[in-house]
Amino acid sequence: MSGILVIRPKGLGDVVRIFPSLKMLREHYPDKKIALLTSPGFGDLLPESLNIDVITLKSRATPKEFLRTIKTVRKYKFDAVYDLYGTGNTALITIASGAPERYGFNYRGRKHAYNHIYQAEKKDIHYLELFEDFFNRFGIPGKAQFVPIEFTETTLEEARKLIPYDPDDISPFLTINPNSQLQSKQWPEENVIELINLWHETFAMPTMLLNSPSEAHITESILKKTGNKAFTHEQTNLKTLAALISFSDIFVSGDTGPMHLSWATGTPTVALFGPFPPHAAFPIGEQHLSLKKDVDCSPCWSYECRNLSFDCMKKLTGKFVFEKILEKYDFETGKSDL
Repeated sequence: MSGILVIRPKGLGDVVRIFPSLKMLREHYPDKKIALLTSPGFGDLLPESLNIDVITLKSRATPKEFLRTIKTVRKYKFDAVYDLYGTGNTALITIASGAPERYGFNYRGRKHAYNHIYQAEKKDIHYLELFEDFFNRFGIPGKAQFVPIEFTETTLEEARKLIPYDPDDISPFLTINPNSQLQSKQWPEENVIELINLWHETFAMPTMLLNSPSEAHITESILKKTGNKAFTHEQTNLKTLAALISFSDIFVSGDTGPMHLSWATGTPTVALFGPFPPHAAFPIGEQHLSLKKDVDCSPCWSYECRNLSFDCMKKLTGKFVFEKILEKYDFETGKSDL
């Protein structure tokens, strides 16, 4: 085989969760050209040690941009394509690649794009296990083990400059992601504020709020109500954002892309689950914590709260999350106020 293409274009969490499988692929084919087709910016997170090329495709690519991507793929003359997404567009790219060996999921009509079909034998499994089994089934051995994002000193210094304090002086360093592009996964503002207040009352330390371009108004609203108990950072690129998260002692987030980004940096991560069950996406590792409240209507698997109560996320109160953090992690109290 002269080259291998792996396709996983969308979902920040989906992309970082395939890093362990990409390492399996690289270890099995140490000398072959391997490329990943993904969204712009996501490829920057790939560890350089994996030696993987990146081909980009915008989430809302124009027909012209889509055709340009297909032309790029065809120039590689791949012998094998592994489609880990299985949409109509990725199935089309798989066929258009000209690769004689095409691997994909058994998804309705899209399955006809592949000559090697994967059907999961287990239900309710984690994505890491799913992708591991996918490659194992097609002759790529190994275990999908954690692969951290790698940072240069330059990237770490760029991230450090975004923090208005010396991060070494913030101990314990709590970061909260208060944002979500999905309505049903949004952790209520009052819960975020409650955790910030409890943290400051106990440790006399400010909390960093993650700043998202599309939900900056949420962060700003919380900052106005918490004063010097919280701060945020300037918006930056995805790689520097990951480095910024890595300064944290603890990262709290709903089931969103930044939660997976935190996991991929090795930062202790507290994941809050509501409308979707945690079995497929919880952060794997002893240093992480997954929290969920029992609610009659959850899991609903819905991107919008159907009864507009948001109970599954509301019941994950700041006090509840704070107490669970103290149960699991050993942090000193009584620090000097910054």
